[in-house]
Amino acid sequence: MKSSLTFIPSATGISSVIKDECLVFTHIPKAAGTTLDRLLKGVGLIKNLPWNRAFGTVYYQFLGKGKGESLDDFLSWPDSVKSDVRIMTGHVPFGAHEKMPRDVKYVTLLRDPVSRMLSHFKMGVGRGGWQANEPLSEVLRKGGLVSDVQVRMLAGITSPHDKVDDAVLERALQNLEERYFLVGFSDTFNVFTSALLGYLDAPNAFLGEEQTSRVKLSKAQENLIKEEAENFNRYDAIFYEKARSIAERKFSEFMVEPLQNPDPENGKHTIVASSQIKFNNSEYSVIPPDQFRPVVNKLVKKGVTLNGL
Repeated sequence: MKSSLTFIPSATGISSVIKDECLVFTHIPKAAGTTLDRLLKGVGLIKNLPWNRAFGTVYYQFLGKGKGESLDDFLSWPDSVKSDVRIMTGHVPFGAHEKMPRDVKYVTLLRDPVSRMLSHFKMGVGRGGWQANEPLSEVLRKGGLVSDVQVRMLAGITSPHDKVDDAVLERALQNLEERYFLVGFSDTFNVFTSALLGYLDAPNAFLGEEQTSRVKLSKAQENLIKEEAENFNRYDAIFYEKARSIAERKFSEFMVEPLQNPDPENGKHTIVASSQIKFNNSEYSVIPPDQFRPVVNKLVKKGVTLNGL
């Protein structure tokens, strides 16, 4: 498998930077969140901002054998951890601020509901949760997947058995409007991440793709999964479309200057955050500005594809 990295510049011209708050990333499964999670951990290490992840799944969905609930893990943290953490990630539904002494700034990434569920289905096949020919309806009946996950998580629902209705949809939209200062989408991941790096006053970044499924389904099976996914995510579909306009307005308020693609050698350090490519034998590395071009040349010689430069 050929390796690749994408360059993400840290944005300038934003309306605020992190002060004493805790950044809470509501990580919706299969919405590009693992890549962002890895980056945020690296930012925490480099900026000396205590990072912690609530490990596990959400609504008991299958994300791999033996995984508990992220919410349970979060609730088990000692008060000292909840007090100190400055960057929190994990599959925890909205509501973490109620248990944290610091002010919280929420961010999240959303994804087209059908594409998201198809991706989760493929991951489950690859990790032994179910067979490729198993009907999606059967996977949901067994609890391996749950319908309308994005609405559920943003509304603060904590049980997979709770019903999603118009009131829950409105609560999710209200939370997004009132409590999330920055909202991104998997198809505009780079723009969102650039702005978030700027908010954290963090370096530029080289990112690799994390947890991308290699499972291939037949065309007929994939089309069938998509058709079923539409039926099981009707509230997510409405939420996703309405969230677009909310996110665009928030972004325009957040960026006081137009987001540009600056020269990579802009005087800033660059984080390398990738599980596939290790620089100096470290999970996370920082390239000083004067070493940026030599490192890029070295990566190119090794056959690494570099995007965004």
